Amino acid sequence: MYAEDLAEFTRVLLTTTEMTFEIGWLRIQQILFCQLAGITGNRPEALVELRLQHLELTMIRDPTRGALRLFIKLSPEFTKGFLGLKDVNKFKIPEIIYDPTLVLSPHTFMLGMLFKVQAFKSRSIDSLEKLYSLNVLQGMNQQELPLRDDILDNFVFCQAVREAEGVRIAHELQLSSASVRYRMKIGGKITGFKQVTKPYVLRDGAAKALNASPDVSDSAQNLILQHASIDTFLRHYLSREIEDDTQNIYRGLEPQKALMRFACLMSRSIDPRRPWKLTSAQSASVNNLPCIVKLSQIAAHLSGSPEGSRREERYRKVKKRLTSERARQRRLLLLDIVDRYKKEQPVIDSERQLSSKVVDEDVRGALERSDHMTPEQLLLIDAILTLPETSLEKECQRRITAINAVTAYCSVEEGVNFRRSRAGQPVPPVSAVRDEKPLRSEADIMLRHAISSVTMDKRPTICFACLGNPNLTIRERVVSFANPGCLTRHFMRKHVRRLGANESIDCRICDVRLEHRMDFQNHAERFHGTVLRRPCN
Repeated sequence: MYAEDLAEFTRVLLTTTEMTFEIGWLRIQQILFCQLAGITGNRPEALVELRLQHLELTMIRDPTRGALRLFIKLSPEFTKGFLGLKDVNKFKIPEIIYDPTLVLSPHTFMLGMLFKVQAFKSRSIDSLEKLYSLNVLQGMNQQELPLRDDILDNFVFCQAVREAEGVRIAHELQLSSASVRYRMKIGGKITGFKQVTKPYVLRDGAAKALNASPDVSDSAQNLILQHASIDTFLRHYLSREIEDDTQNIYRGLEPQKALMRFACLMSRSIDPRRPWKLTSAQSASVNNLPCIVKLSQIAAHLSGSPEGSRREERYRKVKKRLTSERARQRRLLLLDIVDRYKKEQPVIDSERQLSSKVVDEDVRGALERSDHMTPEQLLLIDAILTLPETSLEKECQRRITAINAVTAYCSVEEGVNFRRSRAGQPVPPVSAVRDEKPLRSEADIMLRHAISSVTMDKRPTICFACLGNPNLTIRERVVSFANPGCLTRHFMRKHVRRLGANESIDCRICDVRLEHRMDFQNHAERFHGTVLRRPCN
């Protein structure tokens, strides 16, 4: 995966609504992981082990222009231990002024995350304007920016934990490399890559870029990739697809380097129509297979067995086997659909073009966003996907706006697909406008109506706990369930069961602290009409 491929991939990670994260922090750190993997060529296990103590931020004077440049220094300590422990490489990553695309700028996403946790040791650095107003003292060439001592053990790439009050960013829990690989795989399918997207394609791309650069010697390349010799690169990293224009070289013509490079990119294979998941109808079609029908009949025959009996134990085994078989048949069906698409679609496209039928409309339809994109995500996209400015002051403001948008989005809870609204009473959509003032006024009106409902209605259908959570999107805070029973089930599943028996919680609507889970349940029924029909075990 070259830089051009990574730019397209990170753009999709930033904008897609087909893959959601529990909280915006996870989306931001997924993009940052891909950026650092491409820049440093590190293995995924080394990157997920990064803690804040492995970061150093420094303002360094540019000797050619005299301006200050922000450097991020990474020191990944946990690398592959084959043939013994290796010395730690220290990567210095300078900020690129007039960066053509901020989706490849690790400074934008790293600073956004650091300001989210107020990471700087100097309490005065509480905004980006103050950070970029810093200078280097006369007679010195750098200004160090140390981080707080109490957070140095926090992981850069961490997990998120869902609790009764919402999703908490668990900085003390390391993000697993398996989670990164899964997200990259799904993101690559959404992008439309033909090749499987995984962390090691970034390492391969970094290795090839280093080998092709005249500024990097073989010794430096081996040091960066931590190889014993250049033979490792030749055997395992150098592709057997020849990327040189051998025809023009043989004929003594100028090699078509740009064309040959594009022909070897992953982006060349992008097809947004390529199926990567089953439709609802395709998923349901496996229920008609003879093996599924037979297992379903056995399960139906054994249902209702007395608890603890052998018949009930057999029923559980049959249900487990039925679930596994459904999943297996769906995987086989998807593989068959993808294989048929690969073989048949090029022929169909060629025939349609030759018969003067428009094919571009199909591709354009696949590229259009069909899912709802929240205002918070729209503001983030508008801030990141910008062009370089014409002056240094405007470029600095461009970066400040983008980093502030990243910081704000870190707290946004995305969750899963939006819940159902009450039949015949859809949730009014939040207008995706660029002007914030109409957006705020519309959001305020929706919140006021929702607060009035949870405090005045006898049996409301809006969750007061979600309504009081400022980390959720406006649409998720004011969503109305189909009926009070649906609200009760949601309240039990998402809030009550995740709260310890003696754990306290705040009601942000009433501004009161509830000391126990039973207090929380009684408060919900007495003041907000959320009735719980059975006690929580």
